[in-house]
Amino acid sequence: SGLLPAIIISSSKPIEVVEVVRISKSDINGSIKTFGSDGFFGYIGRFRNNKLGNYSMYVTDMNNLILVRTGNKKYVFSCSRPQEFVEFVNLQLKR
Repeated sequence: SGLLPAIIISSSKPIEVVEVVRISKSDINGSIKTFGSDGFFGYIGRFRNNKLGNYSMYVTDMNNLILVRTGNKKYVFSCSRPQEFVEFVNLQLKR
């Protein structure tokens, strides 16, 4: 495992990242919002589904999703170049 200081969620502490992978919209199908907002500007908050369990989502583009797993949490983000992001982070994790 490694540290990814670039990903900070309401904290000044770096998050220990275990895995970063691309996922598809089908991976979040059937999700139920447990706290947050889902609508015109995106999906932000806590969600749950059978495939991922509980996770936090910060998404504006459902076509470019990445899943970040830490020791005990899961985060779904969208980014403009998800494959490049995943490759870069995984290179850093191998160091």
